[in-house]
Amino acid sequence: MDYGVQPLVSFLDGHYYRVCLLILKDRAYALETFRNLGYAYYRQGTLQRGFIAGYPIPASSRYRLAGPLWIGNLWDAEFLMNHFMRNVRDYFSDRAREVSKLIVDESLGPNIPYALTTEISRDLGRELPINDVIGVIRGLGYQAVRSHFHIKGFRTNADLLRVREVIMGK
Repeated sequence: MDYGVQPLVSFLDGHYYRVCLLILKDRAYALETFRNLGYAYYRQGTLQRGFIAGYPIPASSRYRLAGPLWIGNLWDAEFLMNHFMRNVRDYFSDRAREVSKLIVDESLGPNIPYALTTEISRDLGRELPINDVIGVIRGLGYQAVRSHFHIKGFRTNADLLRVREVIMGK
């Protein structure tokens, strides 16, 4: 029917998940919407994760797959900066302001499924604080941002196996 969607903001807080999006009657947006459907993949041995574009399910069994799901951007960074954050008010709760800031920061990071600090510090004997993990990743020259989806979650374009090796001192 030549309708497409453009996510402006999406967030998870507690058991509420909300998505605000534009619905556009335009064939180009409809085709772009279709290209943003796919699957998330994960390889536990290498900690490799990412997205596979396309629908229906690919015939690959090398990865653990989840989906079909939206693999495009979950946020419009321009909308968040120019409209969303301008409307965060003083009377908002501390939690609402905190989540809003996390969402904006996350929107500027890499569009990769988030990882957990538990995966990085699994063999360490203790779990590293998320800010320490992000500091190590940034120290290696990669992008890293906290994820609002999970208290121990972060997004990065770094090779997580390499990050684990650096943390373990190998």
